[in-house]
Amino acid sequence: MSFAADLPDLPAYGAGAGLYSDVLRADPGFSNEQPDALYLGQFALARLAAGGQLLDSTPLYLRESDAQVPGPRKRAL
Repeated sequence: MSFAADLPDLPAYGAGAGLYSDVLRADPGFSNEQPDALYLGQFALARLAAGGQLLDSTPLYLRESDAQVPGPRKRAL
């Protein structure tokens, strides 16, 4: 079972979309395309104007962050 099967039925773009074309609605012509901010904004406005709601936009990180919170300062002497 892949996580791709758990995604909502929305158009998928980018090189990764072609990897899961059996479970994603990926257009082969868009395998090298990425949606830009203008398109995403227009899509959101059209959806809201039609009375719909926006999907959760919380990012999904697949691994822990490499950034670390610094520890306490070390004593010099």
